[in-house]
Amino acid sequence: MFKRLVFLIAITSLVSSSLWCEPTTSTQIIADWVLAGSAFTLKSSPFQQSVEGVTSTLPTLILENLEDAGVRILAPEEILERKLVLLRKDRTTLGNSLTAAIKERDKQVFISSSEKGLKKNLREKDAKILEIRENLEENEAQIEDIKKQLEQKDFQDIQDEGERIVLWQDSANILFTKDTVKNEDINGLLTGSIIASGNYLSVTVELTLYPGEIHSVKIQSLASVADITVMAKEIASQLKPVLQNRPTVEVLFQIEPPEAVARAKIFVDGQSFNPQGFVDRGVLLAAGSHSIEVESPGFYSRSFEADFSQNSRFLTTVNLDPVEHVPVRIESEKFPDSQLYVDGIPQGTLGQEVELQTGLAFGTVLPTPDTEHPYYFVADITPESKLSQLNLRLKKDTQEISTRIEKRRRAMYNSYSALLVSLIPTFVSYGMYVNMSNGWVLGHESEENMKLWKNISTGSMVLSAGLGVNLAVQLGLFISSADSVLPEQAKVK
Repeated sequence: MFKRLVFLIAITSLVSSSLWCEPTTSTQIIADWVLAGSAFTLKSSPFQQSVEGVTSTLPTLILENLEDAGVRILAPEEILERKLVLLRKDRTTLGNSLTAAIKERDKQVFISSSEKGLKKNLREKDAKILEIRENLEENEAQIEDIKKQLEQKDFQDIQDEGERIVLWQDSANILFTKDTVKNEDINGLLTGSIIASGNYLSVTVELTLYPGEIHSVKIQSLASVADITVMAKEIASQLKPVLQNRPTVEVLFQIEPPEAVARAKIFVDGQSFNPQGFVDRGVLLAAGSHSIEVESPGFYSRSFEADFSQNSRFLTTVNLDPVEHVPVRIESEKFPDSQLYVDGIPQGTLGQEVELQTGLAFGTVLPTPDTEHPYYFVADITPESKLSQLNLRLKKDTQEISTRIEKRRRAMYNSYSALLVSLIPTFVSYGMYVNMSNGWVLGHESEENMKLWKNISTGSMVLSAGLGVNLAVQLGLFISSADSVLPEQAKVK
């Protein structure tokens, strides 16, 4: 029995682990894709000394945000191009070996001491030359096959491959300082330039891919010196889809009206971006659907989903509606001189006229003397409404409400437990009644035993039903107590 139990537990663990583990992908991780960054250059500026440290700080911050960049998926074209590079290197090596082997064979005429020795040496050298030529022919055939695949875009037999993106020397704090880039050193290099103007920095970051020294992407950003951390996150978020080799699009934002642009914030999938200059140079995003949110003080926020997948460049115009303010007078008969707060901002005392923006306003009343607890209310302020003589049905002390909620919660759980416990004798007694009833019909049990279990079963059912009704009542009382913490809805009198 114990062995069976252990076997059942093992099978259950295997099934549950297979259900909950992440699905494996068909992409084969073949190597590491090494990314490095070099110190940026600071162009001539009268503020050069004050921002000189940014040239190394900014690339370091960008690399820190790319430590978990994930996997770079190699496109079939990229896989074939890499094979071409290796095959061409091998062809050069084989060509040099063939030239050296021919020279070595011709040399035997002058260094051989006898005709027999000459023939033997020539046979050995010719065999080596023949082997190199066969390797060269095979190399040329492979090159032609790959060229044909690229021309015809025949990628059926190519398995998806990926390379794990890692930082050079596994550190974001070590910048690349070598004059030349060797293929075995890195696969991608971040370079950049900075132009300082006052407290603002205009930064251009470029990603170069190796081998081939391919200039992949150029990203521009503008921010103050104090916001270089935010700038680094913004640049890194645009670099990630490029590093992962995903399709990218350039999205340009135009915010209306113009007065909303200066203090606006744009959030793409929760990532903040600087909107200034996005009409001239957009933000680089992975192709597909993204959630966009635009906010600016004094304007209502806008949130929407957008699909950027049909083109390579998009212009997104976002119109923000200005927040309207209306004069409001809030009063309370019970506490006429109490302090008033709306959305956490002090608005003087009750009875004074205040300017509030339209929409839901969350108010707090602090009565005097200070021994009184605060009271809360919610008011829906519209351009047509003017609240006057607002009488609040004040809540009880928060401590009292908390105690009452806890009391109702305990009563609800106790009633629930009692109902569950009562179901045990209910099911047992009903089963015994059915068993006795069948036995009485067959003549195996007495009528008295059958009637006894019938009465016990009926009593148990009545008890369970009563406890069920009690649970419903206790649940209603608990919900009512919990709702009592909600602020009152302010009404115009």
